[in-house]
Amino acid sequence: MSTAKSINQSNKTSVPHENRTSAEPRQSTLYPVRLSHIEQINPTIRLLQFAIPSRVDGRSNTSNHSSPIPPKAFTFLPGQWLDVHIPSLRDAGGFTITSTPLEASPESSDYPYIELAVQDAPGNPAAAWLWRPESEILGAEVQVRVGGSFVWPPSAAGGGIPLAEIRKVIFVAGGVGIKIHLLYSTKLPPPMKNQNRENQILFLPRLLEIVHSETRGHPQQDKPKSTFQPLDVRLYLTNLSAQGTCTSELLAESHHGISIYDRRITATDLQHLIGSDSDERVRTVCNVCGPPQMTDEFVDVLKHIVGDDRVFYEKWW
Repeated sequence: MSTAKSINQSNKTSVPHENRTSAEPRQSTLYPVRLSHIEQINPTIRLLQFAIPSRVDGRSNTSNHSSPIPPKAFTFLPGQWLDVHIPSLRDAGGFTITSTPLEASPESSDYPYIELAVQDAPGNPAAAWLWRPESEILGAEVQVRVGGSFVWPPSAAGGGIPLAEIRKVIFVAGGVGIKIHLLYSTKLPPPMKNQNRENQILFLPRLLEIVHSETRGHPQQDKPKSTFQPLDVRLYLTNLSAQGTCTSELLAESHHGISIYDRRITATDLQHLIGSDSDERVRTVCNVCGPPQMTDEFVDVLKHIVGDDRVFYEKWW
């Protein structure tokens, strides 16, 4: 559930990220990390990987790390974000983690890292720093702190629905024996030289890989076929016609792994996925992430369908 609350915080630059999220839970530890890789996804979005230093007797085994290594291992839950403290800036930036906890674990990776997707936003000081030329920032060290309560799996505390009782999950994103529907709404970016359109849509190649691997049966090959339910991805491109790209062309690039729509997500789409069966609704949870108007609208619609305690979201406005 790494599709972010917002790729950056540029819509609220007048209020520092830490002030806007002051009521949210945070870990107590700041971790030093090093910017190790930058990938240009399209003209406005960068993926940045930050290497997590390994430990030797509680110290970094990498000589270019100047900050002490915290005694506690770096951990997070899908959906959480980072306070990113850049030495030259007064206020921390806030960015959602777009990699998985597995990739940050030294037990599962020789080079543990965390990843952020950052949009070019000159009015956001932290985003602007992370969009400086690679030669100026690659290898730089920043400090990060994990925060946020919008996570997967949802907490069963406070009367929430226990994970064992969930049978359908719906993720609505803008910007385990379980049927998962992902509705992803975005714009088709302008073309980039030597890169197909599919790869320019943030995280679409990763979603396609998940869909294709599940179709081949690898992730769940040991499970009974009757319990196998593949990921259902529906991509809503709000400017597809305006870009002069037809759906069939994009489907050809995507190898027919997903459904593509030339419009925005509607309340009818959500109602159709959830269905009218009352038992099904009781076992459904919905996660909403996107721009303010979209989030406000869909949260209200979904609460009316499945109930307040089964709709999870973040709002920063």
